[in-house]
Amino acid sequence: MTGIRTVAAHFDETSPPADAVLLANRFRNYSTDPAVRAAVRRLNIHWVILGKPATDPGRPYQPGLTGLAGEPFLTAVYRNPDAVIYRLVP
Repeated sequence: MTGIRTVAAHFDETSPPADAVLLANRFRNYSTDPAVRAAVRRLNIHWVILGKPATDPGRPYQPGLTGLAGEPFLTAVYRNPDAVIYRLVP
């Protein structure tokens, strides 16, 4: 996956860019939220990669990245016990 830029590889103590915050909170609303679709276009996003979270198992991902399985705008192209890669359906 060399050459592929990520929106947010991890979260640390720095302030993430506004689009990264928006997507972390609302990406799952891609189908209905014009602001999410605009951020995806600005960032040229085509893939969503979710690795095994290192945080509390009760809340593994940011709210906008939970419950993505089965969303009509994503196709799972790879999955193993530790990660899933989705392709954004245009």
